[in-house]
Amino acid sequence: MALFGSDENTARLDVLRTQLASGWRINAPVFARSAFISAAGQVRSVEFVLCGDSGHHVMMLPDGPSIRAVLHHCGLSVIES
Repeated sequence: MALFGSDENTARLDVLRTQLASGWRINAPVFARSAFISAAGQVRSVEFVLCGDSGHHVMMLPDGPSIRAVLHHCGLSVIES
């Protein structure tokens, strides 16, 4: 299974949306960085720290129009690292 295959992208974004709808919050800032995919190349990823009643966790998603829409909707900017 590819780390950033298109089916997994949709599933990861759905998980993020579900967590936000259930009360989790994105703890700013959001970071963007190159993520290693394979010897053939890298892709830019966006890392969210989610905070909820049960703790914190980091979720990494590949950058793209859907992720940009979430960032815009939440009023978040991205720090390049």
